[in-house]
Parts: sequence; C-alpha cells; structure tokens
Amino acid sequence: MNGQKKLGLATIAIAIVIMLIAVAAYFYAKNNYYISKEKPPAAPVITQTPTKYTAVFKGFEEGGAVEKWRECKNIDCISSLMKNAGASSDAIAFTKFLYEFDPGDYGYLSQFQENGVIDEGKIDLGAVTFPNRANANEARYLLNGSPAFVPTEEIFQNKEIINEMKQDPLYSEAKNKYPKIDIMDASSPQFVGGDVLPNNSKRFIFRFELENGCRACDTEYFANIGFDFDSSRKFLGTTFLQIIKIIVPEEKWETFESNDLGFSIKYPQMIYNEAYSCSPKEPRYVPLKVFEDKENGIAYITAEFYYDAPHNSDELEPCEKIAVTLESLRAGGGFYPRAVKARHISNDTDLNKFIKDNYFSRCSLESKELWKQQDGVYEIKLNGFKDANGNDTDLGSSVCPVNYEYKILYSPEKNKAMSINLGQECGFGTDPNAESYKCYDEEMIDSFRFE
Repeated sequence: MNGQKKLGLATIAIAIVIMLIAVAAYFYAKNNYYISKEKPPAAPVITQTPTKYTAVFKGFEEGGAVEKWRECKNIDCISSLMKNAGASSDAIAFTKFLYEFDPGDYGYLSQFQENGVIDEGKIDLGAVTFPNRANANEARYLLNGSPAFVPTEEIFQNKEIINEMKQDPLYSEAKNKYPKIDIMDASSPQFVGGDVLPNNSKRFIFRFELENGCRACDTEYFANIGFDFDSSRKFLGTTFLQIIKIIVPEEKWETFESNDLGFSIKYPQMIYNEAYSCSPKEPRYVPLKVFEDKENGIAYITAEFYYDAPHNSDELEPCEKIAVTLESLRAGGGFYPRAVKARHISNDTDLNKFIKDNYFSRCSLESKELWKQQDGVYEIKLNGFKDANGNDTDLGSSVCPVNYEYKILYSPEKNKAMSINLGQECGFGTDPNAESYKCYDEEMIDSFRFE
C-alpha cells in the first residue's frame, strides 16, 4: 500500500515538473521576441512557405464592417465577415494563415506591390491592416519568401540594429537635439528601393522614422535599414545602413518670362520628386527648370532630372539619375512635366481649334468666365461630361472625357490663349508624407500673366 502511495506521489511530482518546464519554455520563447521591455513586441515571422499571397482585400474601407470585425471573438467569425464583404478565398486564406501563428490579432492584406520593383516569383511587398490595434493599424510585410511573412517590425529582433545606429556619425547630432530619439514604431516605414548584393542576394531598403520619445514626436532624422534575402528567397536578416537627415528646402520662387511665347509664370525652385520603377536612397528634392520650345509654342516646367531603373528589368537595380532635355520632352519623356502651351487667337473659331488640338476632337468651348488674377483675361470651361446632344452624361459616354484638372486662359485684348493640363494629383510640391506638405500647383497657375 505504501509502495503504491509513493508511486502515485512520484507520478504527480513528475507531472508537475513537466508542467513547470513547459510553462518556463513558453515564457522563455515569448520573452525572446523582445529586445527590452522598452521595445514593442515584434510581429511574428511565419516559418513555413504557403501558396504565394497576392490577394488584396478592400471590403472594410467603407461602411461599418470594421466595427463588426472588432466584435469577432474567433477566426471563424472573421472569415465569415470577410466572405460576406466580398473577400476572395485567397484573401481569407491569408488572414487564417497569419492568425494560426498569432491567435488573437486578426489582419488582412490591404496592399500588394510587385510592379517592376520585385518580379513574379520573388519577394513582394505588402501591407496588412489590423483593425483591432489601438495605434498602428497597418504594418508592412515582405511576402512570399522563406519565411512567408517577414514584418518590418522584425528589426526589433536584431539587437545589433540599435547599437550600430548609435555608431552612425549623425546619431550624436540627433541625440543632442532630441534626447529620447529612437525607432518608436517599426510597422509602417517607407520603402525606398533595393540593391543587388553578391551571390545575387537582394536587399530591400526601408526608411524608419526616428522619433523623440513618442509616436507623434517627429524629427528630421530617419534610419535606412536593409532586409536581406538570398537567391533562393531565404530571409537572411536585417542590416543597419545609415541615418539620414531630411530638411524641406526653403521655399523660393523663380520667374520665367518669354517675349516669344508672350507670357510669364512663377515656379518653385525645388520640389519633391517621386521615382518611376525605383526609389533612390537619398532625399528626393530636385530643382525645377523651364525648357522653352519656341518652335511649338510650349514652355515645359519640369524637374531637371529624375530617377529610374536603368534597364527596366525585373531585377532590383540601383537607381539611375536621368537628366531631362528639350529633345526628351518633345518625345514625351521627363517626369510628369507641366507643358504650358500658348497660341495666337483671333476669335472663338480659333479658340475652339486650340481646344480640339490640345484635348479631344469633340471638346469645345462651353463658357468664358473672367479670371480674377489678371484684368481682361477669361478662364475657359470645356463642354465636359456631355453627350452628342449636349445632355449631362458620365465619363464613358462623354464626347469630351476630360477627367483631370486643366486651365485654359484667353486674352481677347492680346489675342493669346494658354492651356496647361494639371493631372489628377498635385504635380509640384513638398514631400507628401510630411506633416508640412504643400502643393505648389495652384499658386504657380495663379502667377501666370499674358505679357
């Protein structure tokens, strides 16, 4: 009897020891996701490679579905909600797979990029939206490698990143100005390009904001950090590259005046210039320049240069700096130049021909309204979204489908007209990601004068 009692106690003791070991192992593994208590936890890294994820879900951008998402207590509820909102089976699979590794934090793929920067079958860029998170609801991920998901929050797994950052020549300057400067949020850095490393490895470079003790305490300092993958798409780890300082140039304006074209216009000296299929690592403020094409009556206002991938290949390449010339502008090149077109106009017949030559053959003069910026000058409005009978219609049925901003001015006294197409978004301005963002387009157009 005593032997059986001792055996029972021994069995219980062994069970307790096993349980304690399991609990200790759990907390050890969990705590190893952190560098220190001052850092937020890194998002989990999936350790298996699933089917390639590309399915973006946009169903929760409108309506009250986000609130319903937050009320869900399990993944089945989330899956049902996504399905009812029109999510594809692949989009739901992404959410389920992410949840399997990190139960309780439901997210869906809201953005996906592989257009020219990263080709099919290699590493892709994605953004995952987490409606339940209190602050940073969107997180950047590198997708479809091995592991399948690598979040940019992975930098908190590399204890050397912060130490290496402190050795950067700019760190002391930044620290003196901002005593609490650090990477406070690693979820949504800006992707700024890639490099090809030895052995055909790839480096994806992100720019992380350095903040002064809180998420809203912005500074002018940023850290460029690389995420490295070998040729088989295996994630190799993160590498600190450099601290950079981005200062918005002082706003200064120049004036272009042409007796041959018969007008003057002011333009900013410097603008923030986006790239085509690549992103340079340095800040992208570039000077504006006016190229005068007297032969065709055009003044092109454009960046002096822009950045592009040199061979339009599917591989990640360093950016190439491309200078703009009048010949390239005449051929349709440059980086979204603003072409100010001028012509001698004697009457409404000439004016209608000017409109048709610069827009669509069935566009025509609808109205003239006095322009407030110069006496005796009229702003011209096109017939817009009208059908052949002059009735209002949609873009697809319109005889003049102009769905972008434009400005047409006419001076009967000087027998001159000008036209400029402004596109659907701001063309000239400061960094659109900065809090102090400013678009210069309207101010530039308001400065136009017939001479």
